[in-house]
Amino acid sequence: MKEVVNTMNDKLALKVKVEPGMFSHERFVTISTKNGDIYLYVDASSLVGDLLRVFPVYQVDDEILIDLPQETLTTGSRIRVPREMLVPLSA
Repeated sequence: MKEVVNTMNDKLALKVKVEPGMFSHERFVTISTKNGDIYLYVDASSLVGDLLRVFPVYQVDDEILIDLPQETLTTGSRIRVPREMLVPLSA
């Protein structure tokens, strides 16, 4: 494991499926991975369209451990995803 150095304060995101949540400020998000779908509720401010803001923690080979803005329904607030799933977020 090595710490991810996020130079120039880059913002990163995951492409997700977004559905309405129970409240007006809430969204239900699905992250599709090769190991199955991951579900969580997030505040609408955590999204830019269909991109979910995430925070890189560690890199292991071609995978990155990321912090999600909220805990998932089953696994907590950190997940490991392939590096190619992350996209730069300009805003």
